[in-house]
Amino acid sequence: METVKSEEYRGYTINICPDEYPQDPRDWDNLGIIAYKHSNYKLGEEEISDPVDWLAGMLGFEDTYYFAEKHGQEQPYCDDIKSILEEMFLTKYVAAPLYIYEHGGIRIKIGDFHNCGLSQGHARFDSGQFGYIYTTLEQLNKLGHDWKRWSAKRRKQAMEWLSNEVETLDQYVSGDVYGFEILNPEGESVDSCWGYFGYENIDELIDECKSTVDYEIKDVMKKRFTKIKEYINNKVPFIYRELPELV
Repeated sequence: METVKSEEYRGYTINICPDEYPQDPRDWDNLGIIAYKHSNYKLGEEEISDPVDWLAGMLGFEDTYYFAEKHGQEQPYCDDIKSILEEMFLTKYVAAPLYIYEHGGIRIKIGDFHNCGLSQGHARFDSGQFGYIYTTLEQLNKLGHDWKRWSAKRRKQAMEWLSNEVETLDQYVSGDVYGFEILNPEGESVDSCWGYFGYENIDELIDECKSTVDYEIKDVMKKRFTKIKEYINNKVPFIYRELPELV
């Protein structure tokens, strides 16, 4: 098993490893709804065929040709019409455009990749918009938020929640998910757990593992003293006393 970080602590070995089978965070109870178009990946809840038609439908416009003509455009699927519909959509909902970068793997974020430290060539040719994430008051109330109307403060809070969901999805699709295994001094596994998102949280995960080791050693000591007491009460000779190993 590949190890991305390993640390010795009180005779135990803590190994941090990539989670090879992480759970898709879009299977959780999410606030956001992702509408997406992609031929190779399932990236959300609503798969759409045409972003312009989808935006128009979300805004209640059935005829995109009429909408385009009304705004002085002969073609309903031009960038100008998409921009108008997108602006209206982002105003009506708490929402954001989603972009994907594909180059030996995939990354996902809100907004484009032009200022993310990538070369202009890669940012231009290997990335693009693939959908939107949005939420509604109905969705918020379904998850236990008793909100009757939007306010600037609530919109800001909801947008932060959506941003966190996109960050978690990016970690999932880019393989930035980990787990740990703790080995005792004999090399036996005493605990493991998987599904920790984000390498930036590895130090906190190791601290949790150290607490587990402390508890494990404390438990061994407790068993040791219990066994000693049992031997004494039963008057077992020293040469026959076997105690749990103590680090």
